[in-house]
Amino acid sequence: MEITLFTYAFLPLLLATRFKLDRLLLLIVLSSVFDAASVLNINLGSFAFGLQPAFAATIIFIAIVMARWLAGQLFGNEGRVLYVFWPFILFSAVAVLSAVLLPHLFAGEVFVWPQRKEPGMPDLAVPLYPNSGNITQAAYLSTTMLLAITACAHMESKPRLPQRVLDVYFASGVLACAIALWQWGGKIVGLYFPHDFFFSNPSWADNTDQTFLNDAVPRIAGTFAEPSFLCFYLSGLIYASGWRLVVAPPAFLPAAAFVGSVAVAALSTSTTGYVSIAVGIPLLLLFTARTPLVIPRLGLAAAVAPPVLLVVGFLVWRYLPDLVEIGNQILTDTLNKGSTESYEVRTRQDHDSYALLLDTFGLGAGWGSVRASSFLATFIGATGIWGPLLLVWLVLRVGRSWKRARRLAGPNSTLEPFAASVVGMLVAAATSKPDLVFTGFWINLAAAVAISLQLRQRADTEAVILEGANVTVAAPASRGMIR
Repeated sequence: MEITLFTYAFLPLLLATRFKLDRLLLLIVLSSVFDAASVLNINLGSFAFGLQPAFAATIIFIAIVMARWLAGQLFGNEGRVLYVFWPFILFSAVAVLSAVLLPHLFAGEVFVWPQRKEPGMPDLAVPLYPNSGNITQAAYLSTTMLLAITACAHMESKPRLPQRVLDVYFASGVLACAIALWQWGGKIVGLYFPHDFFFSNPSWADNTDQTFLNDAVPRIAGTFAEPSFLCFYLSGLIYASGWRLVVAPPAFLPAAAFVGSVAVAALSTSTTGYVSIAVGIPLLLLFTARTPLVIPRLGLAAAVAPPVLLVVGFLVWRYLPDLVEIGNQILTDTLNKGSTESYEVRTRQDHDSYALLLDTFGLGAGWGSVRASSFLATFIGATGIWGPLLLVWLVLRVGRSWKRARRLAGPNSTLEPFAASVVGMLVAAATSKPDLVFTGFWINLAAAVAISLQLRQRADTEAVILEGANVTVAAPASRGMIR
């Protein structure tokens, strides 16, 4: 075991929390953007594992909450939280059981793309066999499930905490964008960039040296393992900050997060980033079209954007003609990735993973046995039929909670950015990320559920008060009927 350079920056922040639940939760949100970093590396022969900063804080947060529960110190909302997350609990239990049983049941009978590709291995599927991925992915799943439940219970008991979490989410997004721009500057003009500080996790392959146009245009990953992972995070940030800007009074953090995330997504040359911009912003305007602030802001944007774009376009065309050609070539190559060898490999991964649905009689190959290029293909290949059914159950239960809260309390400038972030990351993961172990995703989901439970509880309390007031007023007129 060894500690990394990042440990020396993370440890003071951890100690500064004094292990208070509120501060630990904010530290999880802040450190989640350092996805490719590690605070503790464990090397066991050919197996290498790095503990991400957010997971280190998560383990401590869960341990404290569980210890309080065992001591009888309850939040008082556990029943409501467990009701919403019951499908997730059931799914986690069945997934862990599948990780133990199914690799043995179908060993050597089906072919899968393994979780970890050893150096020198060809890009081919291999016979299924029990491996370390079954253990690590089951551990990740159990941890994220416990994080979602404990974080939701804690935030539901603290009415002002979700807003603080949202502020830190936007601030950490601005930080992630700034570091990504720093990395881009290092590749373009040679700025010093501490690569080993941000990329110290042996669990990830280092894909930060990817380039476009015969090394003329570098790709950036920021603090993430590869550009698609960066844009997975930026998708949620674009949706959340954009929604917040449209439906609430202007604020610096969401504005900076939105501008930074759009700029970095454009510079990343990742198809995921371009899809996030092209699809997310029109959807954002569509769903917020009826909010009172959207019309004047759209009018202002429509008035300001054309002259700004004309001026910038003229300057680029007049003084930087080569930049226009390079930008056009980047866009063309990004959108034509279907002709590249890497795209063919990812297509085979997804096709072989979907084929496991029939090869395993609908049972799947077991949690942690499959790794495709997208979450949907990985999920179906690992869980067969039962996984999507439980996932739909969870989505319906969470969606019903959000819908009821919105119906009772109207639009909410804290709930809706969290919900938009969850949707944005789900859309990106469906096509570009093989898993959902990112702690920021589960914190945002927990926050959205916690706010919906707060709003429902507040509405129920107000209804009881109003009902009591009506009974009190009516009491003198019907004195003989009340006992």
